[in-house]
Amino acid sequence: MHSSKPTYEELEATVASLTAQVQGLAAENAELKAFGDKLNEMHNDLNGTGTGIQGGYEVACQQLGLEAAMEEFDAIETPVTDAALAEIRAQGVDAFAADLGNAYQQLRAGSPQAKALKAVVFRAASFSEQLRKEQGK
Repeated sequence: MHSSKPTYEELEATVASLTAQVQGLAAENAELKAFGDKLNEMHNDLNGTGTGIQGGYEVACQQLGLEAAMEEFDAIETPVTDAALAEIRAQGVDAFAADLGNAYQQLRAGSPQAKALKAVVFRAASFSEQLRKEQGK
């Protein structure tokens, strides 16, 4: 009887694919969040424009409309995106710490360079942990 369980390589490929999808979604949502800055810029660009009473009235109405849109946009919460972005950042720091750890292994133990590198590796590990803790905020 043939087992239908996936192989380790198949599972690894699935995880890599899902990781890429999550990173893509997080990047898209980061762009969505940046749109709020664009709305604010549009609002600020309206300040002082328009000519005469009619122009000033139109600008005021446009500003009110943009302010309402900005308030609605600011109300959008993206905790999953925030957590995914924090995890991606933490993974980058982890990869850098691992690379530094490999460099540390090549140094003479107790040398000033090794001590400094070891301190940086521990600081990086602490920082990636901090990024992961902040994702829930």
